[in-house]
Amino acid sequence: MRLGGGSDTCPPVNMLGSLELSLKGEPIVKSRSEIWLSVLEDLGNSSSVSTLEDALYVRSRVRAEGDTFFQVTLPQFAKDLEKALAAECVSPDLFVGFQRSSQRVNYLTYEGVFHWKSKKFRWGLPLFLSGFTRRLFMEPEELMDKGLMGPLSEQPSLPLALPSSEEDADAMADSVFAVRQLCLLFSKEKADAPAKAKQRAITQYLEVDKELDRPL
Repeated sequence: MRLGGGSDTCPPVNMLGSLELSLKGEPIVKSRSEIWLSVLEDLGNSSSVSTLEDALYVRSRVRAEGDTFFQVTLPQFAKDLEKALAAECVSPDLFVGFQRSSQRVNYLTYEGVFHWKSKKFRWGLPLFLSGFTRRLFMEPEELMDKGLMGPLSEQPSLPLALPSSEEDADAMADSVFAVRQLCLLFSKEKADAPAKAKQRAITQYLEVDKELDRPL
C-alpha cells in the first residue's frame, strides 16, 4: 500500500497557518481550514468519495477547537489508523473523540422462554472520513451477514477488508493515502502548539461531539 506522509505532495505551509499563492503578482492568503478543505475535495473527487459531511464536520470541530484540531487531533487519527492497519482490525479503543456509526441489532435470547430483543450498539467505524475507511475495514452489518459477529455483550473489533480484485486493492491503497494526507497535512506544526493548547484539545475532542449542533 502507498503510505506516503501528508507532507510529501502537499504544498508547504508556513507557521502562521497560511499559504501564499501568486496570481497575477498578487498574493492570496489561505487559512489552514481553506487549505485542508481544498485538499479534502481534491482527494474525494479523485477517489469518487463524497466528502460533504466531512467538510461540515471539520468546520464545526475547528470552531470548537481552533487550529489544534489540525495540529493535535488529526495526527492522532492518523496514528490510530496506522495501529488498526498493523493489527488488521479496528479495536474499540481507537479513534477516541470521533463519533462512530451505530447499529441496531435484533437477537434471540432465552430466559425461560425464547424471545426477541433489540439493542443499539455504537461499534462501527468513525463517521469522519468514513467514505475512505469503509474501503479498508468491515462494518458490523457485514460481520453479521457473514456470521462473524461474536457475543453481543462485547464490542467487536472490525477486521481488515480483503480485496476481491486488483481494483479493490488499489482503492484501499488510495484510501490509506488520502486519510494520511489529510490527517498529517499540518502535523509538522504540532510541536509549535502550546502545551496548554494540546491538553485543551485532548479534553475538547473527547467531549466535542456531544456539544456540536450537528455532529457527523
